[in-house]
Amino acid sequence: MNVIVNELSGVPMPANEQERQAELNSLSILDTLPEKEYDQLVKLVSDICQTPMSAVTLIDGHRQWFKAEVGLGVCETSREVSFCAHAIASPSDIFIVPDATKDIRFSENPFVVNGAVNFYAGVPLVTKNGHALGSLCVIDNKPRTLEKWQMDALKTIAAQVVSLFELRKANADLSESKLTLTAKNDELKKFAYTVTHDIKSPANNLLTAASILQSDFGVTLGESGGTLLSYLVNSSTKIKNLVDGVLAYYTSDELLAKKSEEIDLSAFLHQMAEFISINENIEFIYPKRPVQ
Repeated sequence: MNVIVNELSGVPMPANEQERQAELNSLSILDTLPEKEYDQLVKLVSDICQTPMSAVTLIDGHRQWFKAEVGLGVCETSREVSFCAHAIASPSDIFIVPDATKDIRFSENPFVVNGAVNFYAGVPLVTKNGHALGSLCVIDNKPRTLEKWQMDALKTIAAQVVSLFELRKANADLSESKLTLTAKNDELKKFAYTVTHDIKSPANNLLTAASILQSDFGVTLGESGGTLLSYLVNSSTKIKNLVDGVLAYYTSDELLAKKSEEIDLSAFLHQMAEFISINENIEFIYPKRPVQ
């Protein structure tokens, strides 16, 4: 990993800091309330490594913020005094400081000087995009080291923390998609309502005109003309009913509570045959309408 050292503070800065910070911000996790999943993991890692302190840290622009912690009693510190800032810039999969008082990088750190921190071991929390957002770390106030099985456990638990990050991001993306879908559905409802509302008046006029023509001239036009007028009246009625149905669909607050209705299939097919049979080239075979 390429590293840039801040000349003022001496704290290493990842070369992909801008992208790393952008991904951290995309999680919307900074300054959130405690969550038991993270609290349980830091408690577990302290028990395994037998350290009085542990934390899930996230390295923000000028601070390290603790998503969960054991034994620290604070929610954040300056990035300049953060061990984890070094951990996320380390090419190793685990960053260990056995005795900070003998390490030139940390011997003058205020937490080391006051005796609060001496031993540190942290695993960078690296996402699938390759960005180390923080670390899962264990801390002690005396020099020490970790057994291999403890280091392996620390790495395994760190991977679980990253999985929680990814799950959080997936849930956020799902919520955003749901909001987008709801907004688009609302737009569709408004569009459908507007279109059908605009069609309603012409459909009513068409039905009225067709009914008048059938009433006044149906007989004089003969059988063929009367049949055409009958089709026109029936079609206009169906258009009107369709428009009314769409309007009712998009204005009903109890739409989802509506139940399906039974229809007379034979009668429905009979009506379809009447419409289609106007074209002599089409033969429509359907069950005969039952005698009432």
